[in-house]
Amino acid sequence: MIESIGSIIKQFISRLNIEPQMKEGRILSDFARIIDPDLAEEVFPDRVEGGILFLQVKSSAGMNELKLRQKSLIRKINDCLGEKYISEIRMNLSNPQK
Repeated sequence: MIESIGSIIKQFISRLNIEPQMKEGRILSDFARIIDPDLAEEVFPDRVEGGILFLQVKSSAGMNELKLRQKSLIRKINDCLGEKYISEIRMNLSNPQK
């Protein structure tokens, strides 16, 4: 039986147990494409831990807007991954650059 390359790669990733890190990396690298363009300049992904996405936000106005859109952002991220992976978003105001 001949296996597809994609199938072989999935098995390899599974054996190495790096799938969670790959998903987290994808969220962080694709974040600017996932989030609405009007918020992309305000928000920076920091890390993903245990299904929680940590974000740095430039302003309190951006934080308020994100709170309003939090559920739809979680849905967009999970849709991008093809599964429910992110369950919560936590936000912090980033320190202004001096």
